[in-house]
Amino acid sequence: MTLENSMPVMESKLGISSFQSSMTITIYSILTIIFIPLAGFLSDHIGRKR
Repeated sequence: MTLENSMPVMESKLGISSFQSSMTITIYSILTIIFIPLAGFLSDHIGRKR
C-alpha cells in the first residue's frame, strides 16, 4: 500500500482533514532535514572514541 492510498484511510481513522495530514508530513520532513545532520555531527564528536 502506497502513501497515496493509505492517507485517506488514516485521515478518516484519525478524524483529521487532508490539510492537517499534509501539514504533519511537511513538519516531519522539515524536522528530519534539520535534525539528521545535527545528530550525525553530534555522534561524530561525542560518540567517537579518541
